[in-house]
Amino acid sequence: MTHVRIKDEATGTESDLAAHGVFTCVGLAPNTGLSRTLVPVDAGGRIVVDAAMRTPERGVCAAGNVRHGSPHRVTGAMGDGAAAAAAIDRYLSTGEWRA
Repeated sequence: MTHVRIKDEATGTESDLAAHGVFTCVGLAPNTGLSRTLVPVDAGGRIVVDAAMRTPERGVCAAGNVRHGSPHRVTGAMGDGAAAAAAIDRYLSTGEWRA
């Protein structure tokens, strides 16, 4: 990568900005609209989970930026995913679900 093309939305002018890398941010609002009728969410719209990423709804986990208490980092989301996978595996194997 050598540059990023940017556009001034007010004027429509485009220009290139030299860059060696880019960190993208898709947004800060959690995309939890579909799950809001299924599981509890906090005031910010994030899904409420326990330490194992389990929701009160049996068999439903949340991980990453959509969950309450997320550190909003990729490495945090990876750890969340591993915890959620372990919880789902345990649930499918034993039927155990505590949230």
